[in-house]
Amino acid sequence: MSLGSLEPKFWANLGKASGRTMDFSEVVAPPDKQEQVRSELAAIFATKTRYEWTAILEARDCCCEPVLELDEVMAHPSHQQRGVFFTMDGGDMGPILQMRTPTGMPPQTRIAPGQGEHNAEVFAEYGVD
Repeated sequence: MSLGSLEPKFWANLGKASGRTMDFSEVVAPPDKQEQVRSELAAIFATKTRYEWTAILEARDCCCEPVLELDEVMAHPSHQQRGVFFTMDGGDMGPILQMRTPTGMPPQTRIAPGQGEHNAEVFAEYGVD
């Protein structure tokens, strides 16, 4: 699991979900204390599968997401809902799987130019022969 429960409300929610009593000072504790907390949380997370923890933590607002295997990424419901992946026409190369950026879909979906394909245009724009 990937945890980002750094704000007090998320830290408290993680504690409720995990059954561990959370102390807000742990978020800014010295490194040795933070290592102890990480070890305790790791032991707790080892008691259930990733799928079990995902179901438990999804019900709480605690900034936690499963770390997915590569073959699981495209099928993740969040990625499906947001349309993260799309296929574009790659011309002679066939369909090309792409990933949209956080700012959205590109205005045009076209394949990247070949090496040197636009040199003449770029040079002309800058007044270079």
